[in-house]
Amino acid sequence: MSLVLVLNAGSSSLKYKLLEKSTLNVLAKGNVQDIGSDTKSTISCVVDGRESNKNVDVTDHKLAINELIDHLVDPDQEPKVVKRKEDIVLIGHRVVHGGEQSKPLVIDSKSLRQIDELTELAPLHNHSSVQVIRHCLKIMPHAKNVACFDTMFHRSLPPHVYTYAIPYETTEKKHIRKYGFHGLSYEYITNAASDYLKGKPEDFKFVALHLGSGASICAIRHGQSLDTSMGMTPLEGLMMGTRSGDMDPSVVFHLAHKEEMTNEAPGIEGERFHLTKAEYILNHQSGLKGVAGTSDIREILQLRAQGDGKKSDRARLALEMYVYRAKKYIGAYFAALNGVDAILLCGGVGEKSQEVREGICADLESMGIRLEKSKNREVEERFHNGETVADIGGGKVRILVIQTDEEMQIARTLSAM
Repeated sequence: MSLVLVLNAGSSSLKYKLLEKSTLNVLAKGNVQDIGSDTKSTISCVVDGRESNKNVDVTDHKLAINELIDHLVDPDQEPKVVKRKEDIVLIGHRVVHGGEQSKPLVIDSKSLRQIDELTELAPLHNHSSVQVIRHCLKIMPHAKNVACFDTMFHRSLPPHVYTYAIPYETTEKKHIRKYGFHGLSYEYITNAASDYLKGKPEDFKFVALHLGSGASICAIRHGQSLDTSMGMTPLEGLMMGTRSGDMDPSVVFHLAHKEEMTNEAPGIEGERFHLTKAEYILNHQSGLKGVAGTSDIREILQLRAQGDGKKSDRARLALEMYVYRAKKYIGAYFAALNGVDAILLCGGVGEKSQEVREGICADLESMGIRLEKSKNREVEERFHNGETVADIGGGKVRILVIQTDEEMQIARTLSAM
């Protein structure tokens, strides 16, 4: 049996999905978590609805790949899904930043260098992806490796959207422009929402929010990205777990000293890699973490519920900022699209936090957006029961919470090549 392995490398994790090549039936899925942490990493594997977990010592993504492949071909693994690693003939990789690349890229030494050169624009992710791709080429040379980029979906952005208001010659020479991210997720939920609404992507106008540790919002018209909040890098736009999002660019000059450099970002010591102190603060120490002291929305909600006190006040402020910025973008994109058929919510926060969903959708009745609280409370139960789309709206504009699946979108993209 020929198999497809899809890999989604985060800064300290490696999600995967193993599929039958001819049918795209999912045979196994899971995650390697806490890569490079002080504690043992965990490999989770779900086969036929049964989950197994294994604790391993994994200090980087190369070791994570070794452990993952060993786990999948383990003769004691029951039920067994991979007889030998040579059965894996195609490997799809999620890569956050693809620059000007508009299509999936078959990996060779030249294209791998191109991806590596983009690491400065997506330091939390591209570095991990390059590590994984390079090691897959080494240990599974028989397999074809293909990179699918989060930026591909946004190649439809018009010039007046993607161009920054700085000297035009500089934007052309240095390729400075809005690229946008979370594109694989947006493409997946656009198709899922269109199927749910019994139409095709070209029939609808959506405002879609991918809310996780990284967060963005996208205006989608007739199946194509019209505008999105993230920019040249994933730092622009919404307030995020550790990223600042939109702010006055002059803040950078107040934070930075040109001679200061840091190599503190986790998992990259000793590599050809550098961040200025300001970039490090804005990418790693800002957003929810900077305001509330934690990037975990669940902890922030708990702190807010404690009532009075400095920590509670900061948690309340962080949540209000997070919700307000998302709401503001919804209004802007509603205007840009000249009306919207549905609001789409996905990602770890979008799918799991009823409080955040309620806050974002509150007081938007003038645009036909009204959230039904009873439906909102039922989302996680409906997902647990096997549904993948939950309609929580009660107004003219539908509100759909969708379980996104970037790995499946990559598999579909590879299948269509």
